[in-house]
Amino acid sequence: MNFSYHLPTKILFGFGSLEGLGEEVEGLGAKKALLVTDKVMEKTGIVSKVSARLDGLSYDVFDDVEPEPRLEVAERVAQKVRNSPYDLVLGLGGGSSLDMAKLAAGLATNEGEARRFVGSGLLSRKALPTIMLPTTAGTGAELTVTSMVTVEGHKRWINSPVLLPTV
Repeated sequence: MNFSYHLPTKILFGFGSLEGLGEEVEGLGAKKALLVTDKVMEKTGIVSKVSARLDGLSYDVFDDVEPEPRLEVAERVAQKVRNSPYDLVLGLGGGSSLDMAKLAAGLATNEGEARRFVGSGLLSRKALPTIMLPTTAGTGAELTVTSMVTVEGHKRWINSPVLLPTV
């Protein structure tokens, strides 16, 4: 069996890893970020813990991610990221939030509706840099090139190397 594996994503792991977030943001030269998450992360105070470590970075929050996000959510996050001069996307939460963050970064630089990119290899332009902050274990969304979306009740994917997270 032959295979090739390439993983350029920087991984920070372990107790207290969040403390290095500001340094990672600074290293990417970010000026304004979009934080993609869900309402649970807001209610539990996790968004506040993350924002406290952004070292003054200007950011907006998109917290409309739902479990098994529908294509309409992908369209809304695309509209949000395209209407402001973001240069970084942060994903905070479980797999759905991370998938929508990766997709926001990819759709920021690729024109067209999210529906157009359902499938493999259809995003061609390099995505915005991303930092994924997983709060659950198991999906692996912080290290994949795939964003899952629900289209007419069926789980589908938008799969492209440009969606591979930066950190």
